[in-house]
Amino acid sequence: MDEQEKKNRITFGTFLLMIIAAAFFDILDLIPLLNIVVDVAATAAFMFWFTLQGVSPISPKRLITTGAASISQFFPLVSSLPLWIGYVIVMCLMTVAEDRVKSALKVSGGIKGPSLRRPGGRPNPLTLPSDRRTPAVVIE
Repeated sequence: MDEQEKKNRITFGTFLLMIIAAAFFDILDLIPLLNIVVDVAATAAFMFWFTLQGVSPISPKRLITTGAASISQFFPLVSSLPLWIGYVIVMCLMTVAEDRVKSALKVSGGIKGPSLRRPGGRPNPLTLPSDRRTPAVVIE
């Protein structure tokens, strides 16, 4: 298996197959009495397909995209648009972006917060907790 395939959950070949399936569902969606059955089947098929690829279509970020693609197909004029193709493109772009961010964070070592130490290794008095009880002025 290639290094790039290990990083990406959706390969280019899978993307092309999803686009072909989405185009098929969009063409069948133009048939007036068949469109409701096609929309339910397309929703189930793409949710299952994305789940097989390791992408949860019901995560909070993707739930809006999945819901919008599914519900908008029930409106007569809107259902004639190629919304399933748009859904597949948006979901794949979101997944590729997530995969690239995760791989970039792994390479860089993650996101690091501010350090409590100065570059020389001494503690920075401005960022330490305020419960240090050192007097401001020492009287001897």
